Amino acid sequence: MKLALEKSITSSLNFSAGEHYSFLRINLEKDLKDLGEISENTMPMLFFPGMESSSSLWQEAFLADVIEQHLKAARLLKSRGIDRAVIAADHDGLWARMLSPRFSDWPLEKRLKPVLELFSRLSEELGEIWVLLTIEELMPGGMDATDGVKIAQSLEQAGLTTLIVASGSKDFLPLYDRKVTKKKKSQENDFASHEPGLASALWVRHYTTLKVWALLDIDNPDCALQLAQDMGLVGIIQKSYGLNYINYILDKC
Repeated sequence: MKLALEKSITSSLNFSAGEHYSFLRINLEKDLKDLGEISENTMPMLFFPGMESSSSLWQEAFLADVIEQHLKAARLLKSRGIDRAVIAADHDGLWARMLSPRFSDWPLEKRLKPVLELFSRLSEELGEIWVLLTIEELMPGGMDATDGVKIAQSLEQAGLTTLIVASGSKDFLPLYDRKVTKKKKSQENDFASHEPGLASALWVRHYTTLKVWALLDIDNPDCALQLAQDMGLVGIIQKSYGLNYINYILDKC
């Protein structure tokens, strides 16, 4: 079982092969220079905020350009000996908004098409592609777990093997900021199903054969690790609210 803790990109962290594995979120609108800092033990997370691009979200030329920016980053990674990356479709970024029914009345299949294209094209450039996906937005009118599971299943059919599950939206902070490892007495026997981040991971575990991580807001790492182990997750990641961060993973039991 693995526990990932998000830290600022400015932190000084030393990684030892076999002991630590880092995740580095790259803001593709501004941080390609950071790709030069990636070590062999790093899993880059390619994130495109696109917050100023809402009016262009559904334009084919704009989407083609965004995909090309991801491919450019992948080629740069490859040139530095890094053969893997994560597509970050979370944190209310461009891909998360595209998948959400809050921003379009398009059917899910049409909203999903650009994400599947991105996954396919990145898979041609790099040997290992994961996806970090908001499974449910936990807000009125937002994407629910039914659609989230359909997206996970479609990605699995396209060849995805590992999914990092997220939940919630910054547009509805009461659930986005919610702690996930504080039990109420009434939840002792069925805690995971009451907690958004863990419940989202349970949906994916039940309806796919993917290897699943969960991105969570954790207050008790030992309790969270035990829950994740009981659920059959690969690991859990402590949520960070910054766009750039390093996650370091401690191997546990």
